[in-house]
Amino acid sequence: MKQWLITDTHFGHKNIAEYTNRPEGWEDMIIDNLSVVEEGDIIYHLGDFALREHAKWAKRYHDALPNDVCSVLIKGNHDGKSKHWYLNHGFTVVDDWAVALGYVEDESHAFILSHKPLDISKRVGVSANFHGHFHNAPIDRWKPGLRKLALRPDHYLLVLEDVGYRPVPLRYVIDEWWKPIKKIDAVERHWRE
Repeated sequence: MKQWLITDTHFGHKNIAEYTNRPEGWEDMIIDNLSVVEEGDIIYHLGDFALREHAKWAKRYHDALPNDVCSVLIKGNHDGKSKHWYLNHGFTVVDDWAVALGYVEDESHAFILSHKPLDISKRVGVSANFHGHFHNAPIDRWKPGLRKLALRPDHYLLVLEDVGYRPVPLRYVIDEWWKPIKKIDAVERHWRE
């Protein structure tokens, strides 16, 4: 079983193509790229699923996934339908955030998954927050409070436009988040010695 992350699909949102410089046919590209998800996997959608034609896109999204996939929606600021609506349209779990478990150097870690960055500093046992929301927008366009959180080392921004409009394995995100942390730890150890 693999765990996958995808975010900010914005199905039915025509202006997002201009805002994020998405290529022509980006919606079909996302649907086609769901083929990497296999039976028994979990796919976490980190929010902003669709803006228009919600039922059409929920059907296309779930038709592209195997039947026994656990499809989790972590609601974003554009996901205005009720939890009940999303559950009736193919999602297995719908919430404002979720916890995923993964391993870093053979140690189990808990990761908070959300749409916007969350302050996880007081959450005992949580290693990092993986989130979406900002797309490929320049940092100066991010709201200051969210920018401050997102730039902390215990956060990782998943950008759909930067990963080829496809779901990415949780393992990949953990490894990408861990690389700079490992470098910081090595530098700090060097200076203490």
